[in-house]
Amino acid sequence: MSQEAQFREQGWIKQGDKGKSCYVLRAKRSAARDSSRVALLIANSEYLNLEPIPAIQTGTKALGEKLAACGFDVTLLLDPSGQEVRRHLGLQVESGKDLYLVYFAGQNHFDGEQNHLYPTDAVMAGQLAHRLFGISVPLLLSLLALDRSPKRFLLLDLLNWNLTGQGASLPAEQGLQALAVPAGVTLVSAAQHSMTGSSTEPWSDAFMQALLPALEQPGLASTAVFQQVADAVSARTGGKQQAWSRSGTPGPECVFFEPASPVSAGGVPIPPPVFAAGDDPLAWILADRSAKETDADQALRQQAKAGDGRALLSLSSRYRKDWSDLEQARLKAAHLLRLAAETGLPEAMHLLGSYYFTAMKPFVLHGPEALRLFRLAAEAGHAPAQDDMGMMYEEGNEVAADLNEAIRWYQRAAAQGHQPATENLERLAKAAKGK
Repeated sequence: MSQEAQFREQGWIKQGDKGKSCYVLRAKRSAARDSSRVALLIANSEYLNLEPIPAIQTGTKALGEKLAACGFDVTLLLDPSGQEVRRHLGLQVESGKDLYLVYFAGQNHFDGEQNHLYPTDAVMAGQLAHRLFGISVPLLLSLLALDRSPKRFLLLDLLNWNLTGQGASLPAEQGLQALAVPAGVTLVSAAQHSMTGSSTEPWSDAFMQALLPALEQPGLASTAVFQQVADAVSARTGGKQQAWSRSGTPGPECVFFEPASPVSAGGVPIPPPVFAAGDDPLAWILADRSAKETDADQALRQQAKAGDGRALLSLSSRYRKDWSDLEQARLKAAHLLRLAAETGLPEAMHLLGSYYFTAMKPFVLHGPEALRLFRLAAEAGHAPAQDDMGMMYEEGNEVAADLNEAIRWYQRAAAQGHQPATENLERLAKAAKGK
């Protein structure tokens, strides 16, 4: 079966009369999905002076299917010309979508002043060629900054081999790290050029292998997604490859590629605050300020609205202590706590798990969700959550009772100076001696 037939069978639609490169995959939406998400994926796998790298096309297509499942309209360019790349970049930026993501896999060069991305038809011979055929990364970031979308992402997954032969003296990663990222834009790099220039592998799929499962985790905010990806890439490559991300100030609004469905017994969601405004479910965070609040309080609300985990947790705690309208205050606190947990903040994940474990209103008892949140926080190094994981294994709550596993978690918490875990270990030691 030809590539085009395979793509058509899998739901991709070939677009345009020229070339073979442009395919579109329309998202199958539900009412809960955003109606305005767009992704442009650019896969450069067949350069004139390199052996073809089919894994680039395979990985990029898999990313497109994952994003479509998350509600994106996806355009995939396979080995496009520079003209095609520039045309589609312009079309997407002018589309006025709410969330805009660009992914580029291919060749890059840093000439000492700028980074340039190369489509497969680029001719690279000397400094002038970089300017003529390369797509300037600073210019691309500036183009994204012009877009009206409040949420913009540029993901760069670059080749190890540098076609100009200058990679050893001018590592491309050096230029990317020094770039100024515009407000509202997040730059993500798979950091291929952090690996040695003599690597026999021109392109590693470690970044893609980490990114795909991270995108499908419900309720994982974009900041947590890319941190998880960075950790996984480092682990997969033994630290040889270090992925990273950086946002302009302020960064994009809090983004959930796969939104969380509120979890409670019987699948009944927690009702939202009564005054959620318009199309922005977080507008109430800014609108709910009282006359007594200071500028610092309003700054905290701004940080929470932008998706800062600690600000969300702090604001949640304030609402939890508000007795003026207890029922509504609890709802607001619950939603803010959930958002804080979804950023990957260990303290918030642990607290949210505690509320599910103890049925703290408005949450209801939900042991599996409590265990999931405890584990995430514990694996992130949060000592109280590690202590609670020990308790779960010791008592057999939502897991098979396993005393050795309980001790392991207690030991991890105690090693951080967490006194309750130390006391639990002492209690178990005394019980063992008494047998």
